[in-house]
Amino acid sequence: MLMAGVCASLLVAGCGESSSSASELKSAAAAARPKPTKLPQGPTSHKLIVKDLIEGTGAEAKNGDVAVVHYVAGVYERGEEIESGWVKGSAFEVPLGSHTAKLPYWEKGLPGMRVGGRRALIFPTTPKHFPIGSELGDTLVYVIDLLEIRR
Repeated sequence: MLMAGVCASLLVAGCGESSSSASELKSAAAAARPKPTKLPQGPTSHKLIVKDLIEGTGAEAKNGDVAVVHYVAGVYERGEEIESGWVKGSAFEVPLGSHTAKLPYWEKGLPGMRVGGRRALIFPTTPKHFPIGSELGDTLVYVIDLLEIRR
């Protein structure tokens, strides 16, 4: 249970003064774990879909950076959460543009995101990547908060 209703609830959770600083947004994003909700009906895609849920105001992630994130992952078809960086208790580091990341779709979907933002990445499983709780052929949904960029 993860995506469309997540958009509405995440937008409400992430809304605030338009003058909020990046550090305030970063703190709010780190504290407010997305709550999974029912996914929209309809077909999924066989390519990466990127949806900004909260626009960040901090530094912009670029290839060559290391993105420090929190995330929640789910399976689109079954609408269930399968893993979460919040549960693991620490932020996850993603090297952008290095082609060494655990998830190549993350490397493609995170550049352009700003610190303090929340983004949904929706993409199909691959023979090299289908996390525990998913099956080959499932569509994965990752809701990602960008906490920090290391250059």
